[in-house]
Amino acid sequence: MRIEHDPMGQKFICEANGEECFLAYTSINDNLNVHFMAVPDGPKGEEVAEALVGAAFDFARRNNVKIISSSAYVDEVFLKNHPECESLVEKGF
Repeated sequence: MRIEHDPMGQKFICEANGEECFLAYTSINDNLNVHFMAVPDGPKGEEVAEALVGAAFDFARRNNVKIISSSAYVDEVFLKNHPECESLVEKGF
């Protein structure tokens, strides 16, 4: 799955089932506040969500920034499946 980063639009984007999917964030003090995701329903949507959030965490790791999570998916699914990413999450927000 090809994911693109649109820093001006503050989102990570890909295509699934012919529609644009994205993970939106707001840059706050050099951190990424991940707050909205649009993906298809069902198993394909789960795959896309995993890939988009993974891309955001990869970006954070490469650019020495933290993720501020305002996303239930990040908190309840992604981090439980990827505890190695906990160190990239900014605590206290």
